[in-house]
Amino acid sequence: MLTLVEAFRRLPAGAARLRVAGKGSVEDELARSANGDIAYTGFVAGDAKAAFLDSLDCLVVPSEWREPGALVVSEAKAELLPVIGARIGGIPEVVPPSCRELLFEPGDPSDLVRALDAFRSEPSRYAVAPSAVDGWDAHVGGVEDAYRTALARVGTRPFVDGAARP
Repeated sequence: MLTLVEAFRRLPAGAARLRVAGKGSVEDELARSANGDIAYTGFVAGDAKAAFLDSLDCLVVPSEWREPGALVVSEAKAELLPVIGARIGGIPEVVPPSCRELLFEPGDPSDLVRALDAFRSEPSRYAVAPSAVDGWDAHVGGVEDAYRTALARVGTRPFVDGAARP
């Protein structure tokens, strides 16, 4: 999140508004970063989360760790919300096709500024088409396929202490 705040500070004042939601180890620092263009909302869930996502022009997911599922990206895609995401973990696999060029290097505020500027200059270019939303059945099928592929690589040998038996 701090990469996102740093990148946002590099944008011209008043060029955009940043609304940060969530909870974690840097929330005190995020709350202190709040000013006219940056607002820290805190944790949102249920109807408040739906309203939060509905209020956004795009969602930025600045993860710096290998988040495998990136559920929030799937939620944004289901709402046809463009996503600017870090190129790490499962995020690139879930980002809508129209937004792939908005992927940025994790922890790199300059690359995130590039993606933010690209979106700001032509947001309609990154619109998420309803056909890009596979639905949960397709998502679950993809997860099951990944497990089948992993099992095929190691065979059906039982695992002991985290290692496959020869």
